[in-house]
Amino acid sequence: AFGLTVPQYAAMLALSQVPGSSGAQLARRCNVTPQSMASLLATLESKALVSRVGSSVHGKVSLAHLTDTGNELLAAADRAAIAVERRLADAFTSAELSSLRSLLMRATAALSGGAPADTAMVTEL
Repeated sequence: AFGLTVPQYAAMLALSQVPGSSGAQLARRCNVTPQSMASLLATLESKALVSRVGSSVHGKVSLAHLTDTGNELLAAADRAAIAVERRLADAFTSAELSSLRSLLMRATAALSGGAPADTAMVTEL
């Protein structure tokens, strides 16, 4: 509905939490390769949702920021995502929701090589 893929939404959400992130930093936060993030950021930049500027510390690093348009789109997409999360959470008891969170964190850890990944989105259910 918002013209975003899940990885694009995740990158924009991560960027809203840590503005001025490099592509490599965003790739780690979103559990994708740096090459995938570079492509994803190029797409977001072509849609005027993200802008990138060179780092003053390292000449080959670009730091990404959401544009005003990107912030507006993310806010709308985030409201829709939160509504979905609430519907999902309402389908479970507190105990079931706690178990679901634990299982999702274990699954994330298993898929990311054993160490739990950033589970901020999972724990907000």
